[in-house]
Amino acid sequence: MAIIRRNYVDSSVGQIHYRFAGEGKPLLLLHQSATSSVVYEPMMEYLASNYLTIAMDTPGFGMSDYPKDQLSVPQYAEIVLEFLDEIQITNTSIFGHHTGASIACELAVMAPKIIDKLILDGPPCVTFEEGQNHLKNVTPLTLTKDGSYVQKLWEYLLRETPPDKTLDVENMHNELVWRLKAGPRYIETYDAVFRYDMTTKLPLIKAPTLVMAAEFDTVARYLDRANGLMKKSRKYIVPNATNFMMLQEPERVAQIVQDFLTNPNI
Repeated sequence: MAIIRRNYVDSSVGQIHYRFAGEGKPLLLLHQSATSSVVYEPMMEYLASNYLTIAMDTPGFGMSDYPKDQLSVPQYAEIVLEFLDEIQITNTSIFGHHTGASIACELAVMAPKIIDKLILDGPPCVTFEEGQNHLKNVTPLTLTKDGSYVQKLWEYLLRETPPDKTLDVENMHNELVWRLKAGPRYIETYDAVFRYDMTTKLPLIKAPTLVMAAEFDTVARYLDRANGLMKKSRKYIVPNATNFMMLQEPERVAQIVQDFLTNPNI
């Protein structure tokens, strides 16, 4: 069983918390909003025998410090570069999910020499108008004395998956806790992602890329668009899986990741 350890490094926006396990070629794991790197722990159990897995908490989430000001996707990417420099990683593959996919996309354009292979899981390759429509469906966190905002967040989590594929109660609780910990500013990353023009960046990526999504992921509909914009990519829809497949089916997702990193077939 892999031993997952935790640590902090300093950055220009405060301390960055991360989890790491295993040894071998580095694999950086970037999470969606508004959870934390803890969602990758089940996957790390399966990947750590072959890779040095590193799961970083995005600034403002998990146990990383909040930045003073709201950040853009390129600014998040700059912080990831600071993080990699602090832990002395000069070349890595990256798995990014939703927000993490946007940051990974920008990293691959900003610092191509650092990226070995890239996996974009549920990349939000949307127009500005599409992004604003998605943003309307994100539940803002407005603190109230009656605590009704907690129920609203719980209902939002329930809506993220089909009724017969919801997370188990323990993982639902954990996801709720991370969103509550992020606080009212958690919506900032959604705003950053939906203002980020991924369509202009994907054609610039040189690294072999797997563009993937769970069948029931809300942004799976944009996968063909994302894949079609890239020069060295292939597409994969994970059948009968949800946005939370890293928690629900970690072994299955880990195998997809390992298969691609071993043999990109592009």
